[in-house]
Amino acid sequence: MATVTLEPGDLTPAQAARVLTLLNAAASAQALAEAIEIPGELDIGVRLAQRLLDARAALGGRFTELAQVRAVRLIGAERFTEICAAALGLDPRRWITQIGNFSDQQAQIEARLARLSTLAESAAAAREGARVDLVASPQPLWLGQALELRVLCTDAAGRPLPGRRVTVTTSLGVLEAAFGFAVTRAAGITVRTGADGSARLDLRLTPPDGLGAEQQALLEGELDALDPQADSAADLGPALFALAQRYTAERAGTLRAALDLYARQYKGVFVDRLNFGGAGVAFPVETSVLRADLHPADGAASLAHAVLAAQHRNWVGAWLDALAEYVASQAALDAALAGAGQRGNTGQRLVDDIVAEAQVFVARQPGIAAQWAAQRRVDGAMQRYLARQTEQLDLPTRLTLHAQLAGAAAQITPDSIGTLAAVAQAKSELGARIEQVGGVSGALADEIRGIRSEVATRADEVSRNAAGVAEQARQVQADRAAVSADRAAVAADRQRVDTRTAEFDSRYATFTTQYDDFNSRYEGFTVDYGRFQTDYAQFSTDAGQFRTEFSNLNTRVTVAETGISGLQTRTTTLDQQVGTLNTRTGALDQRVTTLDSQRTALVREVGTLRTDVNSIRR
Repeated sequence: MATVTLEPGDLTPAQAARVLTLLNAAASAQALAEAIEIPGELDIGVRLAQRLLDARAALGGRFTELAQVRAVRLIGAERFTEICAAALGLDPRRWITQIGNFSDQQAQIEARLARLSTLAESAAAAREGARVDLVASPQPLWLGQALELRVLCTDAAGRPLPGRRVTVTTSLGVLEAAFGFAVTRAAGITVRTGADGSARLDLRLTPPDGLGAEQQALLEGELDALDPQADSAADLGPALFALAQRYTAERAGTLRAALDLYARQYKGVFVDRLNFGGAGVAFPVETSVLRADLHPADGAASLAHAVLAAQHRNWVGAWLDALAEYVASQAALDAALAGAGQRGNTGQRLVDDIVAEAQVFVARQPGIAAQWAAQRRVDGAMQRYLARQTEQLDLPTRLTLHAQLAGAAAQITPDSIGTLAAVAQAKSELGARIEQVGGVSGALADEIRGIRSEVATRADEVSRNAAGVAEQARQVQADRAAVSADRAAVAADRQRVDTRTAEFDSRYATFTTQYDDFNSRYEGFTVDYGRFQTDYAQFSTDAGQFRTEFSNLNTRVTVAETGISGLQTRTTTLDQQVGTLNTRTGALDQRVTTLDSQRTALVREVGTLRTDVNSIRR
C-alpha cells in the first residue's frame, strides 16, 4: 500500500525497541493481525502474523533486532513499513493520500498551463505568420554525392527571420552542418538562421563504415563525370567501363576502397542475387524524407515546418555489371579451361588443372568487388566447360569432372588459393612417385595401381578436408579477433570496476558520516512530528481554501478561453470592416479627385465671368 517504505536501519534504537515489543508481546496470530490492522487496507493478515510467530519461535521466542523481522519470508518492504507504522502509532495512508491528491492537482494545473502556453505560442505564430521553406539541390544526383539543403524562414510579409532555431531531420543518411571549423554530423541537427533568414546543410548517404576525406573527394570526382539525367546503364556504358578500369589499375587503392565500401553495402542486393548482371537497366532510387521545424525564441515547440523528399540514384549495381564485363575481358577464362582439357590429362589431374586456371583468374583481381565478379565468372565458365568441352573425354574422366568441378568452383576464393595449391602439388608429387616405381614387376605394378587408386580417393578426401580446414582457420581467426576485442573490453571493464570501487569506498565513508548525522537528526524528528500534526491540520484548512481558489481559477481559465475565442471572432470581423473601410476610402479619394477637377473648372469659369463683367463695365 505504502510507496514511502522503511528499512530496519531507518529507525532509531528507541523506535526499534517499540516495534520489537509489539511483536514479542503478541500472544496469538489473531492478536498480532489486529494490532497491525489498518482500516480499509490489505495489511499483513492472520497468515503472515502466524509466519512471524513461527519465526519468533525459531529464534528462541523473541526477536532481538529488526533485521530478523525483515528477513521473514513474504515480509517485504511494504509489509515491514506497515508493521513499524502500527507499532509507532502512524497512519501511512495519510502519507500517500494527501500527497497523491496534491500531485494530481499539480499535474492538472501544469497541464492547463502547458495548454495555455501552447495557445499563446500558436497565437504568436499566427500574428507573426512565420513560414519555413526547405530547398534541395541538385536533383537528381548520384548516391555518394552531397545534397545541398537550404532552409529559409520568413514572416507573413516575406521578410527574413534571422537568428531563429531550426531543427532538420532525415530518415536516411547523415546531415552535415559547418560552423567555423567545427562540423556536426547527425541524423538530426539544430541550426540558426543568418541575417538573410536562411541556413545551409549537406545530406550524404555514405556506407555504414564511413568514408575518409580523400576517399570522398575521389569518389565525388568520379561521380561528377556521370550524367545524372541518364535513363539507364546503357547510356553510361563507356563511363562505367572506364570507372571499372580505374578501379583495377589504381595503385594507391583509395578510390578502390571507397567503391568496395559501397559494393559491400549493397552486396546482398546486386551480387548475391540469382541473376548476376543487368542491374543497371533502371537505376534504383534511395529516398530520404527531410523535415525542418522552426522553433520559437525559447522552447521546443514547432511554429512552422516543411517536409521534402530527396532522391539519390543508386549506381552501384550498374557499375558492378560493368566491372564484371571488364574483369571478363581481361582474361580468356573459357579458353584457359579448354586448354587445360587439351593437355591430355584425365581424372583428378584434369580437375587440378582447371581449378588452378580458376585460381589464377581470381588471384589477379585487386579488390573485393572484382573478386566477387571473378567468382561468379568462374562459376559460369565451369558450367559452360562441363556442357561443351567434355564430349571428347572418356566416361570415367567425364563422371569424375561432373562430380568434383562443381564443388571445387565453390572453394575458389582468394583465401583458399594457398590450401588448394598445396593439395594439388601433393597429388602431383604422389602421382609422379607412383609412376617411377611402376616398372618393378607386373604383380607389384598391379598392387601399386590399386594403392594409387586408393591414394587418389584419399587425396580427394584430403582436398575436401583442406577446404574444411581453411574454413575452420578463417573461423579461428575471426574468433581470435573477437577474443582480442573481448579481452580489451574486459580490461576496460576491470579498470572501470576498480575506479568505481574506489569511488564507492570514498562515498561509503561519506555515507557513514552522513548516516550518523541522520540518526541525530531523526531523534529530533519524533519531537517535530507533534508539531507536524498541528501544522497538518492547518494544511488541511489551507488545502480546502486551495481547492476553492483552484475552482475559481478553472472558471477564470474557461472565461479566458472564451474571451480568446471571442477576440479571434472580433479580429476577423475587424479585418472585414477594415477591408470595407479601405474600399470606401478608395471611393472617397476618387470623389475628392473629381471634386478638385470640378473646382478647378469652376475657378476658370469665374475668371472668365469676371473678365466679361469688366468688359461690360467698360
